[in-house]
Amino acid sequence: MKKIIGLIISLVFMVILAGCFSDNTDNLYTVERAVDGDTIIVNFNGTEERVRLIGIDTPESVHLDPAKNVEFGKVSSDFTKDYLEGKKVVLEFDIEERDQYGRLLAYVYIDDKMFNQILLEQGMAKVVVFPPNIKYLDSFKEIERKARENNKGLWSMSSGVDSSITPPVVNMPSNNSSGTETIVDQTKDGKWIKGNKNSFIYHVPGGIDYNKISPKNIVWFETEKDAQAAGYKRATQ
Repeated sequence: MKKIIGLIISLVFMVILAGCFSDNTDNLYTVERAVDGDTIIVNFNGTEERVRLIGIDTPESVHLDPAKNVEFGKVSSDFTKDYLEGKKVVLEFDIEERDQYGRLLAYVYIDDKMFNQILLEQGMAKVVVFPPNIKYLDSFKEIERKARENNKGLWSMSSGVDSSITPPVVNMPSNNSSGTETIVDQTKDGKWIKGNKNSFIYHVPGGIDYNKISPKNIVWFETEKDAQAAGYKRATQ
């Protein structure tokens, strides 16, 4: 009887392991090609899907307006191609799975390492804000800060390269037919959290009142933790 019970337990354990292996396999997607530094094409359950990496932005390299393409854009694009093309990756989604262009929005993992972070670490990209997909915003900004201080990648180049990267953008509700519009966010010295010194409430990009605070009442913070440490509470909307 003990042998039978032991055999049953072993079989159950093997079935569980097989199920886990199957799930992991199902979550792996092949990168067909890199469009540029921050956009890739993956085979997503048999369909080619364009994937935009969340939270980062690289210099232009394939813009329809050639004047907007810069030399470092090709550097970051080639980096992504060399690192990801033909490889298996895992996609992690945030609150919104797609943007207004129908692209998947994802954190891309290869060999258990998030590629979004790798680009920031190597100075191939800078942080960009896409609320409500801001799960790793604070850590991304810290990684960017270190890369900037160590003159990694684009940060070792002239300021002209830095300016070629688009400013943070926010996908906000709109009355237009597409339902969304892209709004350039306000920033100050890389700080994106706005505190209202009259109410001691802070606002994140995409919040209803983010752009309604009187300039004379704005206190800028780099992260939400900084705002909270200063005694500010997050706005409810």
